[in-house]
Amino acid sequence: MDAIYLITPEGEKKLLCSTAGMKRVMSFHELNLQLNQPGEMKMRIPVENPMLQDIAYLADEITFERNEIELFRGEAKQDEEDILNTGEITVEGALGYLRAVHMEPYEYSGTVLGYVTMLLDWYNAHVSPNRQIQIGSVTVTDPNDYITRSDSDWVTILSLLEEKLVDKLGGYLRIRVLDGIRYLDYLADFGRVSTQKIAYGKNLISVNQIRKYDEVYTVLIPLGAENEETGERLTVESVNYGSIYVVNEDARTRYGWRECVIKFDDVTLPENLLSKAQALSESYAGIVKTLEITAVDLSLFGRDVDCFYLGDMIRVESLPHDIDTTMMLSQMTLRALDPENERLNLGNVRQTFTESTRQNIRDMNSEISTSKKNNWNLAERIRNAQGLYSTEETGADGAKKLYLHNKPELNDSMVIISVSEEGIFTSGDGGATWYGQEIDGDTILRWIEATGISADVIYGGMLSSIAKDKNDMPVTYIDMDKGEVAKFGNIAWVKRDSGNESLKWMGET
Repeated sequence: MDAIYLITPEGEKKLLCSTAGMKRVMSFHELNLQLNQPGEMKMRIPVENPMLQDIAYLADEITFERNEIELFRGEAKQDEEDILNTGEITVEGALGYLRAVHMEPYEYSGTVLGYVTMLLDWYNAHVSPNRQIQIGSVTVTDPNDYITRSDSDWVTILSLLEEKLVDKLGGYLRIRVLDGIRYLDYLADFGRVSTQKIAYGKNLISVNQIRKYDEVYTVLIPLGAENEETGERLTVESVNYGSIYVVNEDARTRYGWRECVIKFDDVTLPENLLSKAQALSESYAGIVKTLEITAVDLSLFGRDVDCFYLGDMIRVESLPHDIDTTMMLSQMTLRALDPENERLNLGNVRQTFTESTRQNIRDMNSEISTSKKNNWNLAERIRNAQGLYSTEETGADGAKKLYLHNKPELNDSMVIISVSEEGIFTSGDGGATWYGQEIDGDTILRWIEATGISADVIYGGMLSSIAKDKNDMPVTYIDMDKGEVAKFGNIAWVKRDSGNESLKWMGET
């Protein structure tokens, strides 16, 4: 279930909208989340919703919860009303609160944790209690556990965190709420592996694979701190056999000479500068790969799996696309009223430590395929399906057999699911015929619908099209048992008495 709440400055929580029976009215919802960005939520709320007039802009917080877990929190920054007085509200995520305060000019030397603490102390001294943010988990470190930072201008707290930390050291900024208290985490890794995977034929609707070659750099030119007397930057020349270049030879052989300048303002020793550049060399020479995926979040339909969280490591499996990998969820678009159209972007988006290389993953629309429509229909049927009744039988030895059925009494039911030591079977005609999975792995099926089937061996029977001719025969079929006729429209391969095969006109169909 998805729900949106108002949080007043006094901490009171009020329901604004919910997908559980639509307790409050909402006509549109979209939540866009991206790593190291505040995120943005847009809603359209008709005037009939009594809570619309209760929103106190820049004072209240608005939260989005999925399965009672908060995924987003922010403040309303924009309000529009159309001719029907429907309000379109734009909410910016809580990370954006840190834009409200500018840090005075400063000079700092110390640990990463100390730097973040200094910035938050300054921020909290200037904002009201309902906007304060406490120091959370800081797992990003510098190899020397010592950084120097300074700025002669008045710069927002968020800009300093991005430019002085993320752009130089990598990592991820996150606002986390626990017991009503906001915490800022600065993480080297989220450390979460989702229990829900994305798989073809289950919850994967569409996939687009992107490989970026324009961000491949085979040669790095690392530059350290400036010399106060000469104004020149430190290089690795003195510890790198007289060369200012750090070359990835394997990548250079494959892709050629492609340079990238990287600046480390706080590095004052050439050996430290060289080690930093060498550590980045492999990453910069790699191809940036991302997956743009449309997938159904099965946690919304009662499955015992995690809902998707930004930063999760998610397993993706799709045999037709030759994909079997685990990637980080770097961007997601959630739609409370249209979950079948939610989009996920996964990929090893490189932390390049320079502002010019921070890019948003593009949003792409794909055509609605037959398989996608079928997934939508299935998701709709799952959402609207009625529950089942259960009957349990116990044998003389204590073993149990479970039946799930669509009527209160098993004997009156047409839809029956049987679970026993023989396997799991389903019946749609009151038990006259059964289909399902036997315990030894054999499967009894009535019908298979698939976008594609890959097989080494297919045994027996007739492969035929659904379309029929005027004689009620399949337009196309292959009789594998007889091995005599393979028909394609009006033409067929026919086995002659001599054993030879030839084409034969079958007449108008």
